[in-house]
Amino acid sequence: MTELIQYQNANQTNEDVIKNFIIRHKEFDRVIDDIRTTQDGASFQHYVFVGRRGSGKSTLLRRIEAEINLDLNLNNRFIAVNLGEEQSGIYKLYDLWDYVIRSLNAKGYNIPPTDFRIYKDNMKDFTKALHGQIISTLQSNNKKLILLVDNIDRVLSSRGNDEDAAMLRELLMNFKDIRIVGGSTVMSEHFWRYDMPFYEFFSIKKLENLSLVEIEKLLVHWSEQKKLPEIKDLIKKYPGKIQSIRMLTDGMPRTMLLFVDMLIDRPQQHGYQYLQLIVDRATPIYQERLAQLPPAQNKVLTELAFFWDAASVDQLISRCNMDGKTISALLNQLSQIRYVEKIKGRTKNHLYRLEERFFNLWFNMTQGGPQQRHEAKALTDFLENWYNKTELKSLCFELSHSLTSGEITQDYAASMSVALLNSKKIPKEAKQNLYINAKKSGLVETKYLSDAKKYFGDFDEAITKAFVAKDYNKAIEILKISDINQGKNYYGLGLCYFELNNFAESENYFHLAFENNEIRGLFGLAFLFEFQGKESESEKFYMQAIKYGNMDALNNLTLSYFIGNKKAKLNDLIKNVEKKTLGVFVKNKTELASMIYLYLGDIQKYKILSDQLLQEGSDIVKGIFLITMLEHKQTNWVLNYFNIKPIAIEEYKPIYYTALTLQGNNDQELLKMPPEIAKNVNDIILKVKERQEFYYG
Repeated sequence: MTELIQYQNANQTNEDVIKNFIIRHKEFDRVIDDIRTTQDGASFQHYVFVGRRGSGKSTLLRRIEAEINLDLNLNNRFIAVNLGEEQSGIYKLYDLWDYVIRSLNAKGYNIPPTDFRIYKDNMKDFTKALHGQIISTLQSNNKKLILLVDNIDRVLSSRGNDEDAAMLRELLMNFKDIRIVGGSTVMSEHFWRYDMPFYEFFSIKKLENLSLVEIEKLLVHWSEQKKLPEIKDLIKKYPGKIQSIRMLTDGMPRTMLLFVDMLIDRPQQHGYQYLQLIVDRATPIYQERLAQLPPAQNKVLTELAFFWDAASVDQLISRCNMDGKTISALLNQLSQIRYVEKIKGRTKNHLYRLEERFFNLWFNMTQGGPQQRHEAKALTDFLENWYNKTELKSLCFELSHSLTSGEITQDYAASMSVALLNSKKIPKEAKQNLYINAKKSGLVETKYLSDAKKYFGDFDEAITKAFVAKDYNKAIEILKISDINQGKNYYGLGLCYFELNNFAESENYFHLAFENNEIRGLFGLAFLFEFQGKESESEKFYMQAIKYGNMDALNNLTLSYFIGNKKAKLNDLIKNVEKKTLGVFVKNKTELASMIYLYLGDIQKYKILSDQLLQEGSDIVKGIFLITMLEHKQTNWVLNYFNIKPIAIEEYKPIYYTALTLQGNNDQELLKMPPEIAKNVNDIILKVKERQEFYYG
């Protein structure tokens, strides 16, 4: 497959060029038809194709050359000279004409050399002399020249001064013998600045991104021409990955091929190492892109890449240490050359992000500092786009095993662990196992991992591992030989037998737990009876546990009354519970307590607790609370919280966009929402509306 990646159209015969020309037909037909129908002596249009590296500009120019060389009617009228890779030697306008003469001589025209020393005191005349030789040769052979210039922006930028550029325009306008068709990676200022010689001189044709149909057509052709049936198999086997390739590479053929190559050469390779290989192969392409940018543009592009999500000019000011007007101007330039996508809203405050998502990912993996890499937003996005849920789950378990065996590097462990833990497509139990193994391995610093509470229980490491694996028989074996106190031991056994649906044994061990001064035994009994639908027994044991100050019992019973819309029972419970116990409950379960007071109509206590919660609560608690607030139609309150504390938007991004959607009239801000969280936002909205219907009818 490597030969496909390194394939160069310049080394093909004209016949092969035509045969292998699969895409960009619309652009080719537009120009070649214009050339065919242009009458001798008539005015004509010069063209420049603008597109990023790897978008097919060189191939398109080579295709035009092949058509002129092989079509008899065109060949009788025109000579095609393709200056595809010779721009480095073009410094002055006379260099351009010199290279054209060399090419014509290579085609057998025998134009005699002109000694520049004759014109050393007037190089302008030397330039005109060379041009005159070309025109004379063309006219004596009754030919017109189609001058194909790849990277024409570099040629124009190499002119020593504006006088050269003005002379080139003058010569092209006064002599109708030379027609230029160029390719450019950038929308150079030579083409759009009104005070430049070539303002509106060329017809600019942008090479758009390939569609999914075009990509599949190209892959099928490569499969047939290179006798690689595995490419066709790839399309059938991984249709989703072909779409992911298009999305990640923004339809750029050259970058796209890196993914195709890796899928074929390494079908079993995946994960971080697979991605790292693609990144390594893409590095020369992207480094060349960056090398073309002035330092200021490079700075803005780099800082924008680290946002990953679309960002505004205001957000870039502190990162770039530039004023807003300068950043805006640089972003407009980057937008014109298709490095950056401008997202227009209803106001003048636009948003920006890198057009090609894989280019953005490459930035984060190769240019970012440790914190940017460990945040792993870009890596998570890649993994979720590249793999389905089953594959992601498999990746998670494989990484867990590697962390246990120690057959893994620290960089790989940190990046992949955080990326997979951040994925919304991996089941909770798989991520719990990964989290525990990542922490035990010592390869991933704890500060980079998510909140441990959502992965751990209260038992020692061995018991926790058995519970996460849902191997309750193994947990029973461990508990029976463990050295934890008898009450906790019995309580753990009660939980295991409950999970194994052995309710008689579960009830027995919960009783033994309570008898051995483990108050949670009462809670276990209450929960067991609640699960069996024995409401009166459940309430009895919950009440007993509450008298002993068991917060879980108070939490479950209040939550049961709250969800069951049993306002009277809930009101009695809150009034009659011991003041000290209620105080502890309010302190530890602030989010639930605040909602209960709102439900019971005690607005003063609700406001006090809600303010306290958002100042002191954990991330998980805050998230649950914010969603609960939305369920109780407190949308404005939630958005006001985000306005007061904008840093929280990043932590609770799906909830933030949910609130914006529910409030309405936030189209401009909603444009910022990254596409990868749209489904999560929709799920939250459905849940919120369902609970609103339950509470308020």
